[in-house]
Amino acid sequence: MIKVIKSTLTRVSLKRLIHWVFFNAWLCVATKKLYITKPFVDVYANVYRNVCCIFFRYCAISFLILFFFNGCTSVAPFKEVKLVSVADIDPIAVKDNFEKRISFECQIVESVLFKYYWREFYSLGYLNLDLNKNSFSLVALDPAGVRLFQLTDNNKKVEYSTPIEVLEKLTPYVKYIAEDIRNIYFDNIPSKTSSILKKDNEIIFYDLKGCEKVEYIFGGTNENLLEKKLLKKRSWFWRLFLSEYCSVWSVNYYGYELKGEKLYPKNIFYKNNKLGYDITIRLKEIM
Repeated sequence: MIKVIKSTLTRVSLKRLIHWVFFNAWLCVATKKLYITKPFVDVYANVYRNVCCIFFRYCAISFLILFFFNGCTSVAPFKEVKLVSVADIDPIAVKDNFEKRISFECQIVESVLFKYYWREFYSLGYLNLDLNKNSFSLVALDPAGVRLFQLTDNNKKVEYSTPIEVLEKLTPYVKYIAEDIRNIYFDNIPSKTSSILKKDNEIIFYDLKGCEKVEYIFGGTNENLLEKKLLKKRSWFWRLFLSEYCSVWSVNYYGYELKGEKLYPKNIFYKNNKLGYDITIRLKEIM
């Protein structure tokens, strides 16, 4: 864009430029207003046309990119939870009841399908969660029962080990795996200072943290947590065409299994929009 402006301005003689600057400076001092003299009307018109051309080309390319990536997005393989009216339901009671029913310590076995565009990776996971101590451990196995790797997170201090040489290359990405597990299983209770938005069939709690927003969506016949997501405010340019926030990651909970008066997420669909992959989790056993 700077090159376009420079090339346009070079068409005007240096004498006219100096004349215009000094003449308008004098008028600014005399009348406290800025006047644009006629020799520069054509210059501004050319600059305006070139800038508009570049702007609309940029918009067209951007929308094509958005259309392509939206076309490649995955859809959760689970049946949607049936929503009911929440008009007469107290949001605070919903949050408190859910907090009482979820398990803060558990050992579960799950199947995990990791999908990155057209690539897929399947494994079994033995997950030991302790939300009170802010820790977890994960042992991943292949379908034949061979141990792939072990991941331990004690209060966000991550340790990783694998008997397979090829999987040692995953070491730089272990932090992302730990973050995904925390996004799915940790901090699933809205804070006491959360704002509340009540819709026809959903109760939304949300916390604002600078340019980010965390949403907790409750609903269904049992009024459980259905979705949790992290949103980030878009730049001013994208807000001209799209919504104010974009999704960084989201996790959907499709039903819960009850054991010993405690709830365990049965089917989970996690989507990391920032890194472009999704994870499908199915509960196999509660130990």
